[in-house]
Amino acid sequence: MENRVLVTFAVAAYNAEATLESCLRSFLHADVLGRIEVLVVSDGSTDRTEKIVKRFVNESPDTFRLLVQENRGHGGALNTAAAAARGKYFRPIDADDWVCTENLPQYIAALAETKADTVVTSYCTVHQKTGKIQEFNCSCSQAGYDLMLPELLTVFDQVHTCLTFHGLSYRTDFYRSCGFSLSEKVFYEDQEYASLPFLSVRTVRLVPLLLYRYRIGDANQSVAAHNQVKRIGQIEQVTLRIAHDWNACDYPAPGGRDFVLRKLATVAVSYHVTALLRNPNRREGCEQSMRFEQTLARVAPDVNRLAARKLKTLRFFHRIHLSPILYQRLLDSRLYGVVRGWWRGGGTS
Repeated sequence: MENRVLVTFAVAAYNAEATLESCLRSFLHADVLGRIEVLVVSDGSTDRTEKIVKRFVNESPDTFRLLVQENRGHGGALNTAAAAARGKYFRPIDADDWVCTENLPQYIAALAETKADTVVTSYCTVHQKTGKIQEFNCSCSQAGYDLMLPELLTVFDQVHTCLTFHGLSYRTDFYRSCGFSLSEKVFYEDQEYASLPFLSVRTVRLVPLLLYRYRIGDANQSVAAHNQVKRIGQIEQVTLRIAHDWNACDYPAPGGRDFVLRKLATVAVSYHVTALLRNPNRREGCEQSMRFEQTLARVAPDVNRLAARKLKTLRFFHRIHLSPILYQRLLDSRLYGVVRGWWRGGGTS
């Protein structure tokens, strides 16, 4: 019999009482209750996290479920959720983020009509202090169809911003069949989630529907600049784990190695951005960047080749003391489109 529960939303929650209720309330749409599972994994929480979840479980037992474990980190909580998921698809949502409630019925309808290994949806960031919203859309001519992975690669540049933790749902049985677990007790393992399954992905469905609302602007978040500097070793650890699995995969799906190579280059560039532009100790940052480039030259030289032009530009920014704030403004400007074309087009705009 076909699975009635079309998606398991996996919420990894560690002492999340400040934001968890808003997250869970966003799933309350009458048209999808019973068709979705919201599985909350309390990862060693010591605050009111579990009490909040139990209230939702009592009110909607067919939708909400609570699992409790000792602290294993964000990756460990998602590993637990993936093993216990009952839905046709698996979709992590962080406890301090939320979903676009009004779009849940359309998302569920899209999942009902596909068997693609992964489904890509649009998302937006919401700055918690300014309220500024920035949307990342996977709309393109190929949207609405089940694509083979090589077909997705032909529109990669149009949709790559959604090929991230915040845009990806995997068919649950496919995700389990990949036979890998996310790294535990490290940050940035979301890069593994968005990369490694694609060594086995064969089919992809693009659904240009805003689903995930990603809260930014919190100094405590792992993506905050000072935290990336402090945890740069974990960025390296995750990058090298992806590179190892990429090298070790003997029988990737068609297009899988190329896709993961592109993702690896993106993660490598993020390391260099942190070292060269965010580290206030400029000498240390320069040395970190050089060591990391040398490490990748040994374990994944193709990654360095693909990232070389961006790295050259970042080192120029480092020499002229471009600040992280100005760098971010550059990324947000129209000029970035020209720069990106130069990066990818062999030096032409």
